[in-house]
Amino acid sequence: MRFFLYSLFISIFLLFTVAVTAQEKFSKKALKQRLEGDKLSDFGKYAEAEPFYLKAVEISKDYSTAYQRLAHVYIQQKNYKGAYDALNRIIKIGGDFPSEVYFRMAQSCYALGKFQEADDFIFQYSAVPKMTASRKQELQELKDNLAYAKEAGKKPISFNPKPLGENINTVFNEYFPSLTADEQKLFFTRHIKAQGISQEDIFVSEKDADGNWGKSVSVSSNINTLTNEGAHSISADGRLLYFTMCEHQGGYGSCDIYVSKRVGNEWSRPENLGPEINTAHKETQPCLSADGMALYFVSSRPGGYGKLDIWMTYKKPDGKWGTPINMGPEINSEGIEERPFMHPDNQTLYFASDGRKGFGNADLFIARRHETGGKWNAAENMGFPINSFYNESGLYVTTDGSKGYFATERMNTAFNLDIIEFNMPEHLKPKKVTYTKGTIADKDTKKKLAATLSFVDLATGKIVNEVMSDAITGEYLLTLPLGKDYVVNATANGYLFFSQFFSLKNASTIEPFIQDIFLAKITAEKTIVLENVFFETDSFQLKTESFIELNKMADFLQKNTKLKVEIGGYTDNIGNADYNLKLSEQRAKSVYEYLIAQKVPTAQLSFKGYGMENPIAENDTDEGKAKNRRTEMKVISAE
Repeated sequence: MRFFLYSLFISIFLLFTVAVTAQEKFSKKALKQRLEGDKLSDFGKYAEAEPFYLKAVEISKDYSTAYQRLAHVYIQQKNYKGAYDALNRIIKIGGDFPSEVYFRMAQSCYALGKFQEADDFIFQYSAVPKMTASRKQELQELKDNLAYAKEAGKKPISFNPKPLGENINTVFNEYFPSLTADEQKLFFTRHIKAQGISQEDIFVSEKDADGNWGKSVSVSSNINTLTNEGAHSISADGRLLYFTMCEHQGGYGSCDIYVSKRVGNEWSRPENLGPEINTAHKETQPCLSADGMALYFVSSRPGGYGKLDIWMTYKKPDGKWGTPINMGPEINSEGIEERPFMHPDNQTLYFASDGRKGFGNADLFIARRHETGGKWNAAENMGFPINSFYNESGLYVTTDGSKGYFATERMNTAFNLDIIEFNMPEHLKPKKVTYTKGTIADKDTKKKLAATLSFVDLATGKIVNEVMSDAITGEYLLTLPLGKDYVVNATANGYLFFSQFFSLKNASTIEPFIQDIFLAKITAEKTIVLENVFFETDSFQLKTESFIELNKMADFLQKNTKLKVEIGGYTDNIGNADYNLKLSEQRAKSVYEYLIAQKVPTAQLSFKGYGMENPIAENDTDEGKAKNRRTEMKVISAE
């Protein structure tokens, strides 16, 4: 397992045990400043301790112990340039400084990409007698990572990072970016330090008409509190927010995962996911799959491979989450795995790990699911300079796979985290996915509706994605893999179901599809075309692709038991009128018999063939003829 450059040292005295020798020169004023710094540093207040140590070495320029403490607080803040300078000063002062200085110097050089110097200090430290077994392991890990970084650094990949700007990035730390599938809203975490309060809140920003991110605001007073609300995942449509709350009253452990739902512009009070997900251990950093059927998260619970592992759970038919399962050794290591992001292709997982060879701290990795089965290929480092000698974590990749977002301290001299965007290299992109969005409304009044919208794979009959439109705005948004034909169904209480054929089988573009859907109220004489009912050529035998539509129709009739409908069959104008009339009746009867077999009461059904009557398109084109060859469902009685 790779050692942690950023880990908390148990005791500064174990790392820099220094006997103040006669050669060390410092004044009482310098000692006073150093001791004030120690009071803060010993309680983890490294930023507050830093100015006291700086004042101590300003007063007494050869104060070796103060430089050692200064190096310590710099390393804790990941300011490796500051640590390098402080450690270098100790060596120049000379005297009886501890050999630990060489080891920390090797770490700092490695973190700064000073590979030759890192080698030199490793060589000097290797001569230390009676090195502990754990330190020998740390030293070997440092050597291995240094060798990996040297080799990988020779083959840099294309990387063009761009900070998101002052509406997102501030003097505080911003991290954990998460976008809606249409890239119109950006959610992120900000660590606020003001008026004696230090805590995490979730913020959101919307794109303006020019494609720029607008001023970020708190996501909701129902979500953000005076405690920490941190790592999160927004659903593809922006209406479900899964997030972490720590030390929250009523929780199961130190950090639990919660969910909040948005209706219109209002977010609900957070709901704890319960003991199936949250335990007495730490659960954090959720990632909801784009289809809403799987939840990935990080946990310290027993049964894992390292300190923090990535786990996942599937949603059960009753809407509750099932028992979590570990993602396995292809993903998890003996170290820390964190911030999982499952792309909407449902095949590509991005995450951070410090337990694998890399560039120091946590690196970003990619793992791809096998084409068949649920197993994963071994995770691969995303390469240099996406990964650097700083800490990389919290990667989000857009639905179209073109851009990535993550937080890094490498873009500014203050060493605070800023969110950047970059173009994804081709070999790191996920599979092609697009999205469709629009509104669902009443066909006559245009009132927006809460309706269930599902896209079913025509080849397998399985639901690929399903969402509920917003009850106030009627908006829906969901992601779809390319290369499939879909049956689209929309249902709402009191309305006839909507059905449509939607093909992405041969689509080469990932441009989004915008479609508004209008539902007709259940009233007598209302008619809908069953667009996904298909027959063999010149036959009344139903194709298996029809069963998706007819099963939906059977379910609809079983839920609306007072409804009586007629199944009507129609043909184009090719051939003999009597033959077409008979064929249309036989086709209508085939649908009738299928519905009876699905336990629809015969009292609700009748059928009739209309032949070439009532065309809905011109019969002088192939497209028009295809529209006229149809099956309809007409409401006879709704009482």
